[in-house]
Amino acid sequence: MQLDNKPESVNIQGSIGIGLDPKKHKWAIHEKTKNNILVAKRGLVAETAQILDELKLVQKLEHENILPFLEHFTDDQAIYLCSPLMDLGSAERLLNSFYNDGFPEPAIQKDYSPWYQSQNILLDTNGSVKLAGFENALLISGCNRWIGVEEKVHDFRESLSSVFIWLAPEIMKQDLCGYGVTSDVYSIGITLCELGNGFAPFQEMEAMQILFEKLRGSTPYILDTSSEGYVGQRVFTPALHDITAKCLSYDGNQRSSCDELLKHGIFKEQLENTKYMSLSNLLPEATPCKLTVL
Repeated sequence: MQLDNKPESVNIQGSIGIGLDPKKHKWAIHEKTKNNILVAKRGLVAETAQILDELKLVQKLEHENILPFLEHFTDDQAIYLCSPLMDLGSAERLLNSFYNDGFPEPAIQKDYSPWYQSQNILLDTNGSVKLAGFENALLISGCNRWIGVEEKVHDFRESLSSVFIWLAPEIMKQDLCGYGVTSDVYSIGITLCELGNGFAPFQEMEAMQILFEKLRGSTPYILDTSSEGYVGQRVFTPALHDITAKCLSYDGNQRSSCDELLKHGIFKEQLENTKYMSLSNLLPEATPCKLTVL
């Protein structure tokens, strides 16, 4: 895989009004498909190896709910990645702009995704939900490991410090036990809290305080009328509370596995009810991002 100059198939048009830095994000017409795409300035040429690793990983995953990269190029100073433009932007944008108190439960069921943050969950008015932001992802099979320790990782990338809120306690410990897939399950629980409450747990805290709270076993939860001290009228189903608690267990061995999550009632049964519902019905207040021509 190599980086060339901008291909003729990418016709940059202007900026995108979804809270993205206009110096780093543009919208363009993809001449091969005639669709709108996002052109994102992802890093300097010096970071080429890491960015190409992300490209290769996304190509391997090949899933309809993972945002693909359509093109990639360089201007000899920076690297740019092109992907389909999701016109509602991220779940984070919708929470900040339209749903400050969190999404209604049917929308959580449709938007839920097993990844770190609401900013990595992208949506469009056609009902598509896709995942992005794989720069911190690791292939467990490709990581260095201690002899005799299977399916565990002992690497801690410096870039993870920016996502402390979503990290499982065992990742932050950085001890000999390492971490694995169940650590991603913890991140699912944090994301469920973020979507339900309208804000991420621990977000008002400094990094050291987050570390202290997680290592002493503080467990976030979704707020509704069943929560002590909650003054609103919102009610979530017992199933949503249950799956959130099972994801956020302090002990990774006590968390649900990915297979168990997929069989949980909230997704096995209730997700079927929202499968054919458009996001305009589930999130009626949300409006598409504004495209501005240069």
